[in-house]
Amino acid sequence: MNPFSLSVTAKHELAHLLLHHKINRAHLPRWLDEGFAQWASDGISEVITGNRTFLTHAVVQRNLIPLHVISYYFPKDEAHMILAYEQSKSLVEFIQKKVGAASLLNILHQMANGDSIDDAVLKNLCISLNALEDLWHKDLTSRKIWFYYV
Repeated sequence: MNPFSLSVTAKHELAHLLLHHKINRAHLPRWLDEGFAQWASDGISEVITGNRTFLTHAVVQRNLIPLHVISYYFPKDEAHMILAYEQSKSLVEFIQKKVGAASLLNILHQMANGDSIDDAVLKNLCISLNALEDLWHKDLTSRKIWFYYV
């Protein structure tokens, strides 16, 4: 629909292909698959979501989707599906900003070698996936989210 989104979409899909080639799909959480592809493609989420901000509303309303819920499937209804995409990108960006792209790639590398997401996160970040999710939630709420919401 938008010729300017073609290169972004191609990068996004190539990121998926690379992940699926290296990591068994059964071991790759959907949120990580989508989050990494969005991060690697620099903006596919804006193409997918129309630049909506469901994440901001979910943070303010304390209504984020738990990671375990979006590990295998994203919700079918549009609002929750968009939120799942936004959360996925946000968490991958959080990992990259807090510990660096190398650690993010090391997590994926260990998963390619057969580790689960839980083991790969624990080995690379020295915290559990649940603890990472909690830190990410705290980071989201600590930002001046009310300013953006208003």
